[in-house]
Amino acid sequence: MNTVHVEPLWTCVLVTLCAFLVLMQPTLRYTITGWKAKRKDILDSLSPEARRTYFLMFAGGQGPPKDPEEASTRFEEFYTAWYGRRYFLFPGILLGLTGLTAISAVVFSILGEGIFAPNPIFKIPLIANAALAAVGRYS
Repeated sequence: MNTVHVEPLWTCVLVTLCAFLVLMQPTLRYTITGWKAKRKDILDSLSPEARRTYFLMFAGGQGPPKDPEEASTRFEEFYTAWYGRRYFLFPGILLGLTGLTAISAVVFSILGEGIFAPNPIFKIPLIANAALAAVGRYS
């Protein structure tokens, strides 16, 4: 019987990476597919004339569009400028960095408790690990 020897550090890295991907999956899914679907839903729900009426009612400073086609183009630009994907970039990066730090600290602390190699980062008390795990469960 052959046994496979896995380096303890790589096991911690693999567990950390898997947990990180689980954390980031909803954000990545929404920014890749969900945002586009929501944008299509909103843009398709308004006719060109309704878009023109929107500008007549709410965009007084810009002047009304001359025709429904111009209104459609301006509304798409307006929607992208105010609700575009770029607004998800900084919160996504912040979530990723914070999550990766917390996940790696927990994984290396737990798996470094005599199971695998000593923790190369820093040791977190077990009660703090439990608190971090509970936050992930209820958020």
